[in-house]
Amino acid sequence: MKLKSQELQERADALIEEYRQGGDKAKLDEANRIIDTIPLEKKREAEAAVEKKRLEDAEAEKKRKEEEAKAEAEKKRLEKEEAEKKRREQLARGLPPPTGNPGEPVAIIKPEYEVRTERAYYVRKYGTFGEQADRMTRELYSEDIGLTDKGEAQKDFYEFTAEKYRAFGYYLRTGKISEKRMERNLVLHPSQIAHAVGNGYTVAEVRNQMSSTSDIEGGFIVPEDWRMGIIGRLPEINFFRMLADVVPTTRDTISNQLVAGTGDDDDDQYPSAVRAYFTGESGNPDNTSLGWENVKVEIHILMAVARVPLNHLEDAAVPLVEKLERDMATAIAIREQQKFLTGTGTGEPLGLLKDKGKGGPAHDDMVTYRTGAATAWNVSNIRKTPLQLPEQYQMSQNLAWAMSRVTLAEIAGMTSKDGVPIWANMFMPLKDGVGSYAELMGARIHQTANLADITTTENWVSIYGDWMGYQVGDRIGFSVERVRDATLMRANAVEFIGRSRVGGAPIEPWRFVAIQAKGNN
Repeated sequence: MKLKSQELQERADALIEEYRQGGDKAKLDEANRIIDTIPLEKKREAEAAVEKKRLEDAEAEKKRKEEEAKAEAEKKRLEKEEAEKKRREQLARGLPPPTGNPGEPVAIIKPEYEVRTERAYYVRKYGTFGEQADRMTRELYSEDIGLTDKGEAQKDFYEFTAEKYRAFGYYLRTGKISEKRMERNLVLHPSQIAHAVGNGYTVAEVRNQMSSTSDIEGGFIVPEDWRMGIIGRLPEINFFRMLADVVPTTRDTISNQLVAGTGDDDDDQYPSAVRAYFTGESGNPDNTSLGWENVKVEIHILMAVARVPLNHLEDAAVPLVEKLERDMATAIAIREQQKFLTGTGTGEPLGLLKDKGKGGPAHDDMVTYRTGAATAWNVSNIRKTPLQLPEQYQMSQNLAWAMSRVTLAEIAGMTSKDGVPIWANMFMPLKDGVGSYAELMGARIHQTANLADITTTENWVSIYGDWMGYQVGDRIGFSVERVRDATLMRANAVEFIGRSRVGGAPIEPWRFVAIQAKGNN
């Protein structure tokens, strides 16, 4: 079928030929008029061709999507039939049927493609094990990865970790244990296994540590990944977690072998009693014996209690596991910081100070200094505070201040006689440009409600120093117990009791300066 532009061109050619054969000039004029309309007609034809192609492509895409939808529907139908078949097999073996709630033990009926997706998620999250770590993992969890309670084969460590998470969520929502082995089994974080391999631990040694950790009182031992999620949130509120020496352990006590003594010359430049002398110097060394002191940090039980309405447990849309992690982390961080600062050491960490007030340092080796005024802080004394530390700690990268916001406000408001702020550049912008933090004499200030305000005389109002002198002990293993007694039933609620083990103590107290609101030093 000819295009209209082609027909017009043929008509114009015929008129021109007639004119050449002796026709009148009107034929030539008609031919020229037709030739002038040909470009416009070609443009219309091109646009029509494009529109036709677009419609054809749209129709082809529609058919393709319809075919894909049919294929997907058929795939889901087959998967549903397979899941129903396995569900009936599961019921026949006496296992709880899946209901679709988060945390439900449905590993046995998962399609194979879900298993592959799940494993890929954990590989992306943790990375793959090295050969030695992979071998240790298989040996540590050989029984667990091999078979479930009912004899079904497990896939690998990654799926086993996911099973632990599902069992944990199921326990939180129902109070039931889907598989007994999941309740007390400690699932280590991949980084912990890699650390054990890197430090030369044998499988037997790691297994013994896991056994002692699993022997904590009651509740469901959560995956170490979940516990580390709580620990990871703590520095946001508890600055000790950011600055102190945090040591993971599987025991109830951390023993530190520290060098003891400073020598007869009592020179605090030296961290020990060892001295160096040139042979040409007169006199003999008074005391160069290298002594050791065993400083212990006791681990204590710290519990976090959360009451949750029952309807939240029944609502599958509520992210129970994530919310519990966030809220427990906040409560634990607040209590930890309080006790790391003013704990008694009996049933709780030993703090840097005896109390929030006039009690003073908890350790005699802490350096003490005064603000220079009964209820204010002398500018000269602020400048001199960093110099109260022994020289070897004055250049530490871990120096920081701790004080209440009232005390910080007192410092921030200081002005010269001319009314110019003395600490004009105290507040520094954060890296992302949102918010700010305070610095004083080159060290960051951390605000805390657990130190007394400078407005009362003789209060111990601030601590400055190298916070690596304080050690925090984290015992591996965190359990959560679900409680629902008669009182809670009447309140239509459930309580979750999170139980962790943590300790803390100033193992090198000479790294700190405790500041008291008092007159001149």
